[in-house]
Amino acid sequence: MTTREIPSESLEFVQVAVQTGGDDPTAGTASIGFSDTDTAPTVWTVGSWEGVETVKVGDGYTAAYIARFLIGPAGLALAEGSYRPWVKVVVAGQSIVRRTDDEIVII
Repeated sequence: MTTREIPSESLEFVQVAVQTGGDDPTAGTASIGFSDTDTAPTVWTVGSWEGVETVKVGDGYTAAYIARFLIGPAGLALAEGSYRPWVKVVVAGQSIVRRTDDEIVII
C-alpha cells in the first residue's frame, strides 16, 4: 500500500491507475470516491484521463490507464483523516468499481 500525505490547504492532483484487462476505458468516465472503511463510497467526483503506462503483472505486462482527480479546497475537499480511494469507470454499458491499494492522509 502506498500512503500519500496531503495538507488540507493544498490543491493537487491524485492519480489512480486503472487496469481493465486490455480494454481502453478512456472513452468512458472516471470518477473517484473516498471511504475511511472497506465499504464503497456513495459520493463520486468525476476526474479526467491523463495517459497510459505499462505495468508488470505476474510474468507479463499490461496497460494501466491513469485517471486524475483534483483534491483540495478548490477541488474535492476532504476533512483531515485517512481515506482509501475507490475508482469507478463507466464505459460501454459497464460500471466498474474498484478499491485502490493506496491510502490518502489529509493533514
